[in-house]
Order: sequence, then C-alpha cells, then structure tokens
Amino acid sequence: MSITNDLLTHVVGWGGIAYSIYTLLDLASLVVSFYVVFSLVIDIRDPAIFILSIVLASLQLLFISTIYAMLVIRLRSNWVITDIMQFLMPTLGGLIPSEANKYVLPINEYSPIAYPFVIMRESALGYLELPIPIAYQVLYSVITVTALFFITFFLVKLFDKRLRFEGKLGLT
Repeated sequence: MSITNDLLTHVVGWGGIAYSIYTLLDLASLVVSFYVVFSLVIDIRDPAIFILSIVLASLQLLFISTIYAMLVIRLRSNWVITDIMQFLMPTLGGLIPSEANKYVLPINEYSPIAYPFVIMRESALGYLELPIPIAYQVLYSVITVTALFFITFFLVKLFDKRLRFEGKLGLT
C-alpha cells in the first residue's frame, strides 16, 4: 500500500502475470518431479483447456484474494471475513470433486467460481464432471473472472483512495 503508483496496476498487472506464470512453472516442476521420483508420466487429455483453466483459476483466486485483502484492510476485523471465506471457498470454489458427495454436484454446477477448477479436472481426466458442455463452462469462467476483475477494480479504487486520504495505509 505504500507504493506511489496505482495499486490496481501493481496487484493485477505485474502481479497477475507473475502469479499465472509461477503457477504454470509450479505445475511443470511437479510433472517433472513426479516423473523423476515415481517414473509417472502424467497424461493430460486436453492440454490447451487445462492451461487455460489454470490461468482462469489463478486470475480468479488473485481477484478474490484482492477483494478479501481490501475488506480486511478497510474493516480492520478480519476474523469475520476469514471465518466466512475459509468455510465457503473450498465448497463454492469447486475444490471438492462432484463425485465426493451427492450434494457437491449441484454446488459445482451452480457456483460460478467453481468452473475453472471443474474444467481443470475435466480437461486433465477427459470426462465431463458436470452436465454442461466444456465450451459453456469456459465461457462462464471468463465471464466470472471478468466480473471479479470489475469488482476488484471498483473496491481497490474506492479503498485505496479512502485509505490514502485517511492516512491509514497499514493494518494498524
């Protein structure tokens, strides 16, 4: 928050690009290490959609975490937001596969933030987890990431301006 440039450019611009690149490099290092240690060849059924889902998931998590950070900085009582986020995000975020429980399938189907992670599993494994074509899932993911970007844009601009005016740039 002590930067003189635009906070949104700092977080989303270079931070978003670096975050996505590091996520893809982490994946590549995992694939290589699994091959070296376990002699396991990882076969991804649709690599292009898989990489696209990783980028979408990375951007989505970046925007959600930026919204979370703005709320924590502004509200100064992060325990309420943290309690809500830590229980809702794994379920609503698609981190639990639909096969885990019969109640998870409708959550993954109707939660817009679940699609990048569902697409990731579908493109890696080669079968549809949800009864929605993968092209529509990608479209819904792009729309969700775009909406999260605009929410992030609005909140960062609003809170950055207010916090700089009040002189409260830290968490104290």
